Amino acid sequence: AANPTTDSVTVTWTAPGDDGNVGTAKWYDVRYSKSPITDETSWNAATPCEGEPVPNPAGAQETFIVTGLSSGTTYHFAMKTADEMELWSGLSNDAVGTT
Repeated sequence: AANPTTDSVTVTWTAPGDDGNVGTAKWYDVRYSKSPITDETSWNAATPCEGEPVPNPAGAQETFIVTGLSSGTTYHFAMKTADEMELWSGLSNDAVGTT
């Protein structure tokens, strides 16, 4: 998480594949919270983002600007990825950024 403004933070990651590090995933689900997102309970309590990018092929650099955040606030971001069969990945690492 980087490039904060008063109401946004840019989240970047390397695109995973459809099957591990091969192919192209189908969907991203990015969420944010004022608390760490480290397990399924905190993931389910986090706020889903809207407008996530369409996944690029595995290995590509992905960028997503999360907007509508409160100024001067620390946020935690995490994501999951799904393939065309709607099989979802495990939880990503917890990225942190402050507006």
